[in-house]
Amino acid sequence: MGATFSMLYLPDVVSPDQVRRLAGAADEHGLDILFSAEDNYDSFVYDQLAGSASTRIRVGSGVARFYKRHPLLVAEAAAALDQITGGRFVIGIGSGAVKPAGPGAEVNRWDTGEGNLIERLDEYIRFVRLALGGETREFRGTFYRARDIRLHHIPEDPIPIYLAAGGPRLSRLAGRVADGMLMAFVDEARTRRFIDLMREAALAVNRDPNDIEVMALVPICIDGDRERARSALRHHLFFPYLMRPHYQQQFAENGFADAVELIKEHLEQNDLEGAARAIPDAALDAIAVAGEPGACVERLQSFVDRGLTSVILYPFPAGDDWSGAYLDALDVFLPVTTARS
Repeated sequence: MGATFSMLYLPDVVSPDQVRRLAGAADEHGLDILFSAEDNYDSFVYDQLAGSASTRIRVGSGVARFYKRHPLLVAEAAAALDQITGGRFVIGIGSGAVKPAGPGAEVNRWDTGEGNLIERLDEYIRFVRLALGGETREFRGTFYRARDIRLHHIPEDPIPIYLAAGGPRLSRLAGRVADGMLMAFVDEARTRRFIDLMREAALAVNRDPNDIEVMALVPICIDGDRERARSALRHHLFFPYLMRPHYQQQFAENGFADAVELIKEHLEQNDLEGAARAIPDAALDAIAVAGEPGACVERLQSFVDRGLTSVILYPFPAGDDWSGAYLDALDVFLPVTTARS
C-alpha cells in the first residue's frame, strides 16, 4: 500500500497476558509500531510490557499526556525503555482530551497548568531531547526547570518523539520540533492541510519535512456483517469520544456540525442510543473503516493516499472480544504470508 502499519490498543480492555500475545503477534505479522493508549493509567508501563514480549516491533505511547509528567521523568523513563527494548522505544506525546466529559467533570485531575500549550510543548520537547542526549546538567525554562540532570543511560541513537497534532498550531510545531506527527479523527481535507502546514514549518527552520513521519489514526471495525460492524463502531466512537467537547469539535471541523448538535440534543435527554445513531455514514467514512474484511482492506487505501507514511490501525470489536479484534486486524491487514521478509 505504500505505507507502514502501526496499531493502537487500549490497555484497560485487555489483560497483561493478552498484551503479551498481541505484541508477539505484531512481531510475527510485520507491524511497525504497537502504541498503547493512555487513559487513567501510565501507558509507559504497558510499553515496557509490550517491548519485553516482542523482539522486532517498536513500542510507544499513543499518546502520553505531557502535563501529568515532568519532562525529566519522561527522559528517565525513555532511557530505561530504550535499554529494555534494545532501542525500540518511541515517545508519543500530546495533551490528550483534557476537556470535561460532562457537566461537573474535572478538566484536569492533576491540577497542572494547561495554558500556553504550544509554548509548553515546545519547551517540553527541547528539555527531553537535551536530557536524553546528555547535553545539559541544568534546565531553566519558562515552564520547566531541573538541576543535576544525570541519566545513567544515554541512548546510542536518538529516541524519536512523535507529537499528537490535532490542529494547525500543533501541526506547525510538529514540523519545527518533532520526528513524527500523529493525527486522529480528521477527514481527508484537514489531513492534507495539516501535512502542508507541518511541511511549511519544517522548511522554515531548515528541516527536511520528508524526515518527519506522518501518521493518522484510523478506527477499524471488521465483521462479516457490514451493518453490525458499522453500528458497533458508531457506539465505540460515541462513547467516550463524542461525549467530549474536544472530539465534538473535531467532528464539527470535519464538516458535521449539524450532526454534533443533534448528538448534544440526545445527550441532554440522556438518550445515549440516539446519540450514537446520530453519527451519519459520511462522518463515519471520513475518519474510519468498518465492514467486511475485503472491503475494509480496499477502503484503507484511501487513507494511505492522503499523504501518510504510516497508518495507525485502531481496532474495535463488533462484539465484546477486544483482544480478538486486535488479532483479527493483524490477520486482515498484515497477513503473515505476505508480511514476512
